[in-house]
Amino acid sequence: MIRHALKLVWSRKRGSMLLIGEIFIAFLVLFTVIAMSVIYGQRYFQPLGFDYQNIYCVGMNEANWTQEWDQEMHNNLVSMVRELRTLPEVEAVSISQPLPFGMAWWTSSLEYNKKEIEINATRLSLEGQDLYKLELVDGRWFSEDDLTLEWEPIIVNQAAAVELFGTESPVGKRLDGDDDKRIVGVVREFRHRGQFSKPSPSVIYFTPLEVKTDESIRQLAVRVAPGTPASMEQTLTSVVQHHMGAEVTVTINSLDNVRKNGLKSVLVGIVIAALIGGFLLIMVVLGLIGVFWQSVTRRTEEIGLRRALGSPRTSVYKQIITEIILLTTIGMALGILLILQIPLVGMFPILSWGNVIPSLLVSMLIMVGLAVLSGMYPAWMASRIQPAAALHYE
Repeated sequence: MIRHALKLVWSRKRGSMLLIGEIFIAFLVLFTVIAMSVIYGQRYFQPLGFDYQNIYCVGMNEANWTQEWDQEMHNNLVSMVRELRTLPEVEAVSISQPLPFGMAWWTSSLEYNKKEIEINATRLSLEGQDLYKLELVDGRWFSEDDLTLEWEPIIVNQAAAVELFGTESPVGKRLDGDDDKRIVGVVREFRHRGQFSKPSPSVIYFTPLEVKTDESIRQLAVRVAPGTPASMEQTLTSVVQHHMGAEVTVTINSLDNVRKNGLKSVLVGIVIAALIGGFLLIMVVLGLIGVFWQSVTRRTEEIGLRRALGSPRTSVYKQIITEIILLTTIGMALGILLILQIPLVGMFPILSWGNVIPSLLVSMLIMVGLAVLSGMYPAWMASRIQPAAALHYE
């Protein structure tokens, strides 16, 4: 039957090519929607590398902070942190710039042996490991002894370590550049840009609370004990406002709420893209039904003659469905050949073999299902054509 279907498709080349072209475009649209869902799904279930529960974000802002961060401001900050640490509910306090899951992020670069990589950066202080419960896999965390070093200690994640040093341990290595930076530790992961962010190299710079730097400190993170009531937000606001001044605007929010808001903003874009893709697919399905219906109408003489020669209704139905699957397969094959070029040439780094292959398999199953669904009614109509219908044609 497949061989016969190929002959029928070839005999109607013009109409078949138009249908194949429509299936080809529909397959590309379907693959795009499925691929983005697979990519974001894979990212969502990958480990963040840190714990965001029971953490409050403390944001401080003032119009006059466009000036340099002076010693008085820093002293107020230190006294404020000391009081926060005396609260029985507080387990850890650390500078955290930028805060995880926020809309702002900071990228830096690291270079070793003339190889330079772009890297996500953040600043944490001594209690940063306890704050986020980061897992060290090599080396150590920052310590008070680092305050007296003549070089800058940094901590990287495993992705950065592998990209710069391969299988070699990076601990103790001095990085290229004008500044003397050396790696003292490696954490397993720190995807502070969120659950939909791509796992990528990260670096943590040491920013001690006890020593004033030129950087203004506007963001802190506070870990509290599990079960701490929501009234803790008011307590934190009062302490920060008392030490930093009434002119400073203080915002307190749980890190989990920040995470949920970030997820919503990303999910809105995904839902919009899915709705657009779904609308296009519905239009394609309706178009396929119309094309198949028209094809059956034009083939009334052929189908009626087959019925007159004794072909049963089931055979006619199977023939139409086989032709539909064949046309769909040809259209998908063209799409697959195009899609496979993307990971081969590295056109879009976001698309790798790990997400292209499952996306292709799911898209193929859905596309065949949609095509068969589109052709079921026209095939049923064809199977209902009576042998006498062929007599109306000369």
